[in-house]
Amino acid sequence: MKKIALILMIVLVTAACSARNDMQAYDKDKITNELGAVDFDYELPAKVPMEVDNLEVESFAPEQPIFVANFQGTEGQLMELEVINAKMESPGSNLFEQVEFGDGQKGFFYENAQGSRMLLWEKNGVHYQLKSAANEDAEALEDEELIDTAETFE
Repeated sequence: MKKIALILMIVLVTAACSARNDMQAYDKDKITNELGAVDFDYELPAKVPMEVDNLEVESFAPEQPIFVANFQGTEGQLMELEVINAKMESPGSNLFEQVEFGDGQKGFFYENAQGSRMLLWEKNGVHYQLKSAANEDAEALEDEELIDTAETFE
């Protein structure tokens, strides 16, 4: 009986772990089509850690070199991508946790006063920020899910 319980627990843990890392493709063209005024090279994630139900894009170009894409998953998950064409200084505070992902890309995790967890990094002079927060429908995405998303940028 103990063997059956152990096997069942292993199966459940494996299923939970694989479900968390189930990256999904989404309609990247919806973002690029709405960013006609953006005049800098940027990357977007190829996959995100949710099935996307709604995707909204807000651009401040050409006045400001910034755009924001808000992803909402079918189960209420929320993730925001902010892209800024500006060189950012590396944070020197102990509030930032340095991480490395992909092929040696360095980034930082930060949690703001509202409890949103953010992954920040810079590549080729463009600053990227992935943010997730809990809402009434879903928990915030986990750090590993934000890293998994960042690793798909192209």
